[in-house]
Amino acid sequence: GNLYVFSIFGYYTISSKLNAILQAQYEYRDKSQRENSQIIQSTGGQVLYLIPQLNYTIYKNLSASLMAYIPIYRYMNGIQIANKYSLAFRITKSFSFNKNI
Repeated sequence: GNLYVFSIFGYYTISSKLNAILQAQYEYRDKSQRENSQIIQSTGGQVLYLIPQLNYTIYKNLSASLMAYIPIYRYMNGIQIANKYSLAFRITKSFSFNKNI
């Protein structure tokens, strides 16, 4: 089904290269449907995550992040498999499409 996500976060600058971020993220997923519009009952649900994150700037436009997705509220429709928590590592490179004339 459709997925709707709402997030809010705050950050604290530890140093010129290191930031700590705390995010709250709410996800709502509708029940899925088959091709004939039959609703699948054990699909969809709601999860509220608390996501602590560390972000380190490697170079001026290159950074690495480590984050943990910790569900603090979860309601799933029917019986479903769900994570107790998850970890993510991300590398981000920023670039611009603007030409400097």
